[in-house]
Amino acid sequence: MQKAVAEIGKAVSHQTRSAANVTAEVREEDHREASIITFLSTASGIISLGLGSVLWGVVMGGFAYLVLNKA
Repeated sequence: MQKAVAEIGKAVSHQTRSAANVTAEVREEDHREASIITFLSTASGIISLGLGSVLWGVVMGGFAYLVLNKA
């Protein structure tokens, strides 16, 4: 029982940190879309060509930033 309670505590802590990070990401309007694309791509857990979602999140977010801030 104590182990289950500890796991729930860890999950709640993780959710709180994630919410704070997402809030900080979307504050700046210039980077909002690219930040959301990066976060969602990384959180999706996609694995393609043997490469994990962290790399794909950075690649997709960087590409979105370049396309959206071309002006």
